[in-house]
Amino acid sequence: MAFSSIAARRFLSDAFSDDELVTFCFDFFSEVEKDFSTGMSKGEKIQKLLEYCQQHEGVEALFKALQENQPEQYLQRFGNLPPPRQFEATFTPGDSSSGAEITINSLSEITDRRIAFQNEQIQYYRKWAIGLVVAGVIVVAGAAAPVKLPIALAVRLMIAVVGFISISLSGLQYRAIIQHEEQIGVCTILRSYLEVLKKQPLLDDETRAQITYWMNQAFEGVMKAKPI
Repeated sequence: MAFSSIAARRFLSDAFSDDELVTFCFDFFSEVEKDFSTGMSKGEKIQKLLEYCQQHEGVEALFKALQENQPEQYLQRFGNLPPPRQFEATFTPGDSSSGAEITINSLSEITDRRIAFQNEQIQYYRKWAIGLVVAGVIVVAGAAAPVKLPIALAVRLMIAVVGFISISLSGLQYRAIIQHEEQIGVCTILRSYLEVLKKQPLLDDETRAQITYWMNQAFEGVMKAKPI
């Protein structure tokens, strides 16, 4: 599980009743508890707590307080990894019903694997394209070359047509190569955004929108950015 605001919100919602949440905030984040008002929903209180932690460098303190207050549930949800100083930016598959989050490092690995796969496909189609061109040229040249054996003109024409078809089919392979090269370009742009995000996990709306766009381009619309 990632140390994201989404994960923290879910944990607070699952592990605490409304009264327990107020007590937790009083014990660990009294400045937040002071802002709670009558009629405020549990979700609103959680949001205030998360916003306070994000704005006052309290993310690490929040996760440590959750670990101290709910050790067993915390261990099951987050394990023994030390929490970060800021909420981790995460993403989730657009068609995921479970809401499973993907961390930036995991998404970088997925992107690298996709680039490697595209390169393998380029090599595959390039071999086919070269093979078809060579075969086509040989067939056409053979049909046009004078031979001692009598070969009907119609047969020569048929052989030449086969050669030209072979050469034409190589164009389809080159078109596939271009498409894979475009995908590599998209993935490379996405990876550059992810490298920036590793150093700056808090995103403004414009940056988040850009990353969402390139994720959808790289993964054909099955990925989307989630709020931080």
